[in-house]
Amino acid sequence: MKKLLVTFSLSLQCFCAFSMRGNPQHLDKYQKEALAKEISKNIALEIEAQADSLNEDELASVILSLRELKKQLARKITLPRRGPRRIVKVACSQDQVDLYQQTFYEFKDFADSSEGLNMFSLDAKSFTLDFLSKYTCQDALKFKSNYLVLVNFADHRDGLNMFSLDARKYAKEKAYLLCPNYPLEIEFQKNYEFADSRDGLNMFSLDAKKYAKEKLEQSNAFSCQI
Repeated sequence: MKKLLVTFSLSLQCFCAFSMRGNPQHLDKYQKEALAKEISKNIALEIEAQADSLNEDELASVILSLRELKKQLARKITLPRRGPRRIVKVACSQDQVDLYQQTFYEFKDFADSSEGLNMFSLDAKSFTLDFLSKYTCQDALKFKSNYLVLVNFADHRDGLNMFSLDARKYAKEKAYLLCPNYPLEIEFQKNYEFADSRDGLNMFSLDAKKYAKEKLEQSNAFSCQI
């Protein structure tokens, strides 16, 4: 009987562990941490000291009681889940001076050049300052790369076949969204050939291009916001 009381005492001690020294709510965080560790050690020492005096059935009872208590505590104590680490982006204008200045010169040249955004000098400077105050230096390079890919695709005869001005406007709008290494020309051509072929949708060429453009924009090609 005494051993059974000891068994019950061990389980009860675990259950009442958080009640030791009264309500811990008035303690600060560090005092609570110290108390929790002390209680845990006391329980472990008590089990180690009395375990030899228990038979197999009584030990099994203690184990089951402790497991049940662990489940109860798990339901009461919600630990923060470790999700993916949030990456904090730093605007290029707030980054290291050398990196910012190097990116500024390169991006401004791109905005000012005839092969780039083809802006007037003052507009190119204003656009660059605004962009680098909102996006990272790496984003600026991505935008430039995306734009050059898109303007070539939009202007090309086997692509969207737009007028030069429309191609630039399209590329500038979509450069914020283009996913890296997406096979624009290949996917567009597949959709176009399907729409244009007699065994496919059998559309007129202009309608087939419109169809292929819509299908491309509905895909995940433009789902990567910089």
